[in-house]
Amino acid sequence: MPWEHMDMTNKFRAGSLARHLAHSAAFLALVSVAGCFTDVDRNVIVGSIPQSYRDVHPITIGEQLSTFDVPVGQNSAHLTPAALANINGFAGDFMRSGSTMVAIVAPNGAANDIQAARIAGEVEYALINSGIPPSMIDHRVYQASPAETGAPVRLAFARINANVGPCGLWSDQATDTSENRNMANFGCSTQTNFAAVLDNPLDLLYPRGMTPVSPERRVAVLQGYRDGEAYQSDYGRARATDADAIPISDVP
Repeated sequence: MPWEHMDMTNKFRAGSLARHLAHSAAFLALVSVAGCFTDVDRNVIVGSIPQSYRDVHPITIGEQLSTFDVPVGQNSAHLTPAALANINGFAGDFMRSGSTMVAIVAPNGAANDIQAARIAGEVEYALINSGIPPSMIDHRVYQASPAETGAPVRLAFARINANVGPCGLWSDQATDTSENRNMANFGCSTQTNFAAVLDNPLDLLYPRGMTPVSPERRVAVLQGYRDGEAYQSDYGRARATDADAIPISDVP
């Protein structure tokens, strides 16, 4: 084979190898860049998911209807003591809610209309005795079926409530921690219980005004300070009492 032909063949092979290596390096660079973009996108997605249970299960403040049904039978002549106690408790909830109107809703068209109208009058009397002014009591009716023999008398008022969305979001498993995130249902029951025990849901939005100080208590504390009395909490007094007790090891 002529030397010129062998030289051209070697040059062609060397050029092909160089081009192959260049393409391989470019491909590896693209793969690395793509991997970086994949990690960035994954971080953005994971970072956008709320981690705090307060964000996943927020407490919302809104108006909700509170109701109570007073059972009425065809032979009901008067309110029972148990129903009267429940009405008094409902009246207390109404007074604490800050609402301005409570409705007594009697059935219309039911088989027990006459009994329900009489019970509705006794309900109004019970509400007034519980401290609700007559101007805050509204009378209404609702349509009932003629076949209904036990249509109740309903009490209702609108109040401000704190609520949390429904729990039981088991879209993932508690043991799946591959992404180091809380499970979807984490903290829901805690938020729900906290919202249920709030005395005034508006406390989550606005602070209450400070109540006036007690002059009598202030005088008593200052007088004790002047007399040199040492202040002790209930825990401190209990420890002092326990110190005077006989040790168990010395009991015969």
